[in-house]
Amino acid sequence: MRGLWRRIQCSPAWIRWPVKWAVLAGVTFLVLYPDPRLFIRTIRHERMIDELSDPSCPSLVPVLEEFEGFLAESGAAEISREQLLTEVERFVLRRVPYAFDWEVWGVVDYLPTLPELLAKGREDCDGRAVLAAAILRARGIDAHLVGDPRHLWVTTPHGQLMGPLGQPVFAATASGLEVDWLRMLDPGPLAFGIAIFPVYRELIILLCAWLLLLWPSCTRLQAGLLLLLLVEALILLRLAGRDPRAPMYGGILWAGLHILGAVWVSCRLASTGKRSDRSVCFWSV
Repeated sequence: MRGLWRRIQCSPAWIRWPVKWAVLAGVTFLVLYPDPRLFIRTIRHERMIDELSDPSCPSLVPVLEEFEGFLAESGAAEISREQLLTEVERFVLRRVPYAFDWEVWGVVDYLPTLPELLAKGREDCDGRAVLAAAILRARGIDAHLVGDPRHLWVTTPHGQLMGPLGQPVFAATASGLEVDWLRMLDPGPLAFGIAIFPVYRELIILLCAWLLLLWPSCTRLQAGLLLLLLVEALILLRLAGRDPRAPMYGGILWAGLHILGAVWVSCRLASTGKRSDRSVCFWSV
């Protein structure tokens, strides 16, 4: 295996770099989705996202009964539709404790069905929004899911709930998912996702990228420089994405420059050709 990898490292750029990108993509995918089946199910659920909040779902019946008891306890049996939104949000936040998808499902992101989220008992913003929209629909309110890559919430003719973050990037409608693709290019949500994702998983991707950037004749010092640039980029991205509402483009820019610097250093090593026999080869240690 080591001999094969060394041959790949010494092969022409038009062979070497596509192979390296394929390896990095494969490792990244497995880090994000250790169970690929959940990725396929997520894609399927996103295509039918407006159907997830089905008010006729049998799993929802006991939840609706709980909600009626919740309203009775709070003395809000007769309320306006605007007040109902507040009560539904309070109920869902209490009924479904918040947990990241990698804590519940083991993957970076998963959009559950109603039976799935109720069986697990905890979820993040998208599962909570699915349940809130289903309860509102069962009460006769036209509710739909909207959001951006960071967050999912619910919109109705009477207002929004579940933590709206301004103008949504995508909206679920009866005809399908409407997406503002230009705004999807915003790097802010990516930085936010990196900031909250488990760092140990990110380090697996980082170490993979580092090994792929190494050139067979690079020295330990050069390898250390590449690793330092990538670690600094990861730190900057995590710091930049801490607060989804705060400006983060400065940190993203500096992180991008560090990554470009690492790639440039690697390319420079690759273009130097054969090195002196006195050079300490990283791959031989």
